[in-house]
Amino acid sequence: MLFRSEAELRMATCALLVETAMADEHLSPEEFQKIVQVLKGRFDLTDAGVRDLIEAAREEHRKSTDVWSFANQVNQALTREQKFEVMEDRTSAGAGQSGEVG
Repeated sequence: MLFRSEAELRMATCALLVETAMADEHLSPEEFQKIVQVLKGRFDLTDAGVRDLIEAAREEHRKSTDVWSFANQVNQALTREQKFEVMEDRTSAGAGQSGEVG
């Protein structure tokens, strides 16, 4: 399955990041900022564009029963290297002063 648009890839990627951050059912301000950094860097979005995307992904998170569809979309659209880049973006943006991933 290929994405019909860049917007679908953004949404699927963002939804996976939000799902990961909300494993504890809460998206902290720090987690929110880390996701903003990753998405801005990966997709060249404005702050407002990223905030809108995150809010849409949070709504999808509330409605979804699993993340398989998002993971499957990203899996099919990105190369192995691109998937690693997204994960590296997330972990480097998520590293706090203690070096732990948020």
